[in-house]
Amino acid sequence: MPRLFSLLIWVSLCWFALAAAASRSGPVPSNLFPDSKVVQVDDSSLDDLLTSGEWLVEFYAPWCLYCKQVSSEFEIAAEEAESRFPNLRIARVNIDNSPRATVRFQLSRLPSYYYISDKSVRYVEFKPRASEILEFLEAEEWKSIEPYSEIFAPFSPVMQIVGYVGSFGSYLVVGFNSITKVVPAWVVVSGLAFSVFSFLSLGAQAASRKAKSA
Repeated sequence: MPRLFSLLIWVSLCWFALAAAASRSGPVPSNLFPDSKVVQVDDSSLDDLLTSGEWLVEFYAPWCLYCKQVSSEFEIAAEEAESRFPNLRIARVNIDNSPRATVRFQLSRLPSYYYISDKSVRYVEFKPRASEILEFLEAEEWKSIEPYSEIFAPFSPVMQIVGYVGSFGSYLVVGFNSITKVVPAWVVVSGLAFSVFSFLSLGAQAASRKAKSA
């Protein structure tokens, strides 16, 4: 129960963070390195690509200054890893267009790195320098790290559901921004407030009638 309660709190915080990210205007850049060896992954391709084989995955955001500073190091590591580790693939996930993945991997910092081996997911830490990354892979340090439990693993049915629920905030903000281009914001907010108030009132009345009948 404590783990579940913590997860619910985390999802709530992530909901607001994703909503804030979704409210940013402007297109999301896909890849700043045209000849990159890094595979770009998002919500639509996550389960198709990362559920088989060996992967080292970076989660980043275009607005994260530190992510920008170390992005070239990850690219260099990917270039070198292609020949040194032929069974390993390197991927990158932009959290701005992957809200479900962000929630499912329980992201808490940027950039974050995960080693995935046939759905077994490990959160890994190293200095984001090409030499450090390659040393980590060469020594197979990921093997000494405990993977996520089956229930809370990103590819488990539980976390897939949590991903959809947790990412709802970003879609809600996008929808709200679209609606307010046609309808004034105060009308939308008033309608939502009235709906919530009505729902709570009906719930309170039903509870009161049930208490009286008992």
